[in-house]
Amino acid sequence: LAENETARARFLREARAAAKIQHPNVARVIHYGDQDGECFYAMELVEGETLEDRIRRDGPLPVGVALEVTMQVARALLAAEKCSVVHRDLKPSNIMIGTYESGRMLVRVIDYGVAKVLAPGTDSGVEQTQAEFIGTPAFASPEQFNAAGHQKIDARSDIYSLGTVLWYLLTGRAPFPGGSFGEIRARQSD
Repeated sequence: LAENETARARFLREARAAAKIQHPNVARVIHYGDQDGECFYAMELVEGETLEDRIRRDGPLPVGVALEVTMQVARALLAAEKCSVVHRDLKPSNIMIGTYESGRMLVRVIDYGVAKVLAPGTDSGVEQTQAEFIGTPAFASPEQFNAAGHQKIDARSDIYSLGTVLWYLLTGRAPFPGGSFGEIRARQSD
């Protein structure tokens, strides 16, 4: 994709949009650019651990903690939506849990690498950074499985993914487990 001028322009546009999200529950994109034919962006360093690591180590979270995590992530998604950005890969490994200096829990959404810009004026024919599936199948919304792009991907996709993350936080597993893309899609459809 680095050699595809349209993909490069889209990546930089999406990084620029992600850099505009300013919220305590979102890891800031602090730099982005194009160097030696490669596009990149850099996020601030976020202290803590991913929710995936926490669940693997300690098992499912207590209901109150899971709801607090979900509320903080929802605030991050609202801030992103206000900037016309959809994350498209919300999952436990893209959510960090740490603490404020006061000792309160701080949740941060990271990795806007496959984000989608919803702003008016973006090319309608370039819905995705790449032609195939975008995201992580076990946490993806149904419309993300539609490779032909017949269903619009918008903020509702991230809300669906947040619901699957909440399920994971409470049970320690994804709601539609499977060994392949097709198996997960079939279970989700059924």
